[in-house]
Amino acid sequence: VSKEAEEYLFEELEKQLKADKLNIARLISLLRPAGLAGGSRALPILFELVQRNDPAFSWVAVQVMGEIGDPQIIEPLSLFLKNSRHDGSCEPNLEALILITLVRMGSWNYVEELVSLLHNDCPEKEIARRRALGTLSDLPIDLSSMFLLLAMSPDHTPHEKIRESSIRSMGRIT
Repeated sequence: VSKEAEEYLFEELEKQLKADKLNIARLISLLRPAGLAGGSRALPILFELVQRNDPAFSWVAVQVMGEIGDPQIIEPLSLFLKNSRHDGSCEPNLEALILITLVRMGSWNYVEELVSLLHNDCPEKEIARRRALGTLSDLPIDLSSMFLLLAMSPDHTPHEKIRESSIRSMGRIT
């Protein structure tokens, strides 16, 4: 994509967000190409869309953030997840994608929560679990690596020898 096309896409996304009446179909069609074209510059706009907690487009904004891969978004996403869980407003698809994105970006302290979500069979978490399972392929690590990361955590594995074995195993994989 040419630099001119990138600028045009990003400007169109900004116009959509500033319009008096939001055109959801247009917004959704612009999110990925404009977000990726804007790169790190698009993160504030994408995060604004996440904060709207709208199932129509918030989860797409989180996916694009993960594709951009800028670690500066980890802290705001973590805080949003914590606060929206606390007040009960976190949309299930969004919760799953935020966890996937945080792990994808190297925030390993969320691996345990992601694994718990994947194994959670309570009806309230079914939508989030399905979304998480459907987007596992976005992760740059395989499941064995994920479980080893979990086993390396002192919070999850208090036995030091098991943690050491996990670290050695991870070293052989990477």
